[in-house]
Formats: sequence, structure tokens, C-alpha cells
Amino acid sequence: MENSLLKWINTFDVASEIGSLVQLGDGVVLYRILHQIAPDSFEIGSVIEDVSDNLILKTKNVKKLLKAIETYYQTVLIRDCREVSNIDAASVASGNSESITSVLQLVLGCAVQCDGKEKYIQKMLSLDVDAKTDLMVLPRRILEACKAEQQSAAAAGGGGGGGVEGGGGSD
Repeated sequence: MENSLLKWINTFDVASEIGSLVQLGDGVVLYRILHQIAPDSFEIGSVIEDVSDNLILKTKNVKKLLKAIETYYQTVLIRDCREVSNIDAASVASGNSESITSVLQLVLGCAVQCDGKEKYIQKMLSLDVDAKTDLMVLPRRILEACKAEQQSAAAAGGGGGGGVEGGGGSD
């Protein structure tokens, strides 16, 4: 799965090729990718670019990244995605591949649900068969998690965004 995620990340216009998930732990590249996906929601300059090995600054960046992702899901995608709160920013900043994969899953969910989703889906489809197969599973997982949360919120009287199931009607 890690190789598939790296192949997908490298389809974006990033400063240099990403060879390891650890390189994403400071949040900078992921924020740049999200800016390409939804520039109005992920403004460049929101994270500190030069964090070197400073774990505190990396963690601060990841917290900003996660907050921006959560806001994007709630306000643009109209989905209550509590998966964000399950991710430990310090763990991501420390280079934990499982935590970074969780963030990448959310980023991929943004890409396949955004206004320009066709472009990002096409990037996925341009990858080799194994990478495509791996990557197609991730958006489904996040959509199902968000859908389940919406249903739970609706059952509890919370509404949950009006039952958006398929991503709206702007196809």
C-alpha cells in the first residue's frame, strides 16, 4: 500500500520526488497537494515550510493540516468525517507510517470528491494495476466512515449534512 500511495503522491507537482512516507510527516507536501486540489480551502503559507527536524513545528503543521482537512470535509464536502480526530498529529510528525497513511486516506478522499475530481481520478487511473487496486479501496473506506457517521448523527437527531450520499449533483 505504501508504494501505491507514494506513486499517487508523485503524480502531483511537488518540489522533489517523495520516496518515503516519512517525508510527508511535516505536513508541508500534503498541504501543497491539498492546495492543488482545493486552492480556496488550503492556502499556501498556512504551514511553516522550513521545519528541519523540529518535532514541535512539524506537529504544529500537521495540526493545521488536519484542522483544514476537517473544515474542508464539513464545509465543502458536507460530510462529518470524525476520522480526522482519530489521527495523532505528533505520531504523523514523528514519521509513523500508519498515521501518515491515515492522513493520506483523507487527502485521497478530498481529491476524489472535489470539484475537479475527474483530474485526480484520472491520475489514479494512470498508475499501474496494483497501485490502482490499492488506491481504489481507500476512498471507499473514508466515504463509508463518513456515511456511517452521518447516519449515526441523523439517528441521534443531529442531521449530519442532509444525507449527501454520492457527492452532490454537479457531475
